[in-house]
Amino acid sequence: MKNKILKKISEKCLIILMSFSVALGSCEKIEEKPKDFPPVQPCSGTPFVEYFGQTYGTVQIGDQCWMERNLDVGSFITSNSSPTDNDTIEKYCYNNDTSNCRKFGGLYVWDELMQYNEGVGAQGICPPGWHIPTDDEYVALTFYTDNYAPYIIDKNEYWDSYNPETTLPYNLTGFSAIPSGYYSVPFQVFGGLGNSAFFWKSELDISDLIIEDNSIYYGQKSLNYAFPVRCIKDQ
Repeated sequence: MKNKILKKISEKCLIILMSFSVALGSCEKIEEKPKDFPPVQPCSGTPFVEYFGQTYGTVQIGDQCWMERNLDVGSFITSNSSPTDNDTIEKYCYNNDTSNCRKFGGLYVWDELMQYNEGVGAQGICPPGWHIPTDDEYVALTFYTDNYAPYIIDKNEYWDSYNPETTLPYNLTGFSAIPSGYYSVPFQVFGGLGNSAFFWKSELDISDLIIEDNSIYYGQKSLNYAFPVRCIKDQ
């Protein structure tokens, strides 16, 4: 399936280097009219999920049922602390500001979000019946969207490049990716807010999904970083 995605990528392709990741397939799609997606709608039988006192809407994208926003569960810890393997889910909030967790979701190191289980597709910190997305599931998502970032980006004022007059076909799938940033644990540095959306995968040795403006690519996994997580429903 990955080869199919690469065939979908336009000839105008970028290789992007970041301080901690290497882009493997960042591309810009050019077409005369938007792809014809079904109307955005919640998942059949599961329009929302109640979890730890919060309500998460759902969205059906192809054969997949996703939460429509990043997960925000657990106890806030400051950037000079580290999560531990205990009975408490622990999260960072961008710039140590808990309002950023409410806006963008919590930032979790991989071990914590997986709840110290290295199983592919593990539930981790997701609600029962949901799990941490696998590489194949993200591949299916990007294949469904022709690897075209605007289809899954919620282009709102959170993005530094926000332009209310844009005519690009943003968020036609309802995935609503937002630029939630990251936290570097060893350097105790936050970054990426406003320009990068990161999403963990459940595989230990497979790179993670990064979205920047019109680009979707995979960045080298680093367990020393804290990223958001988007849960997907079990099938």
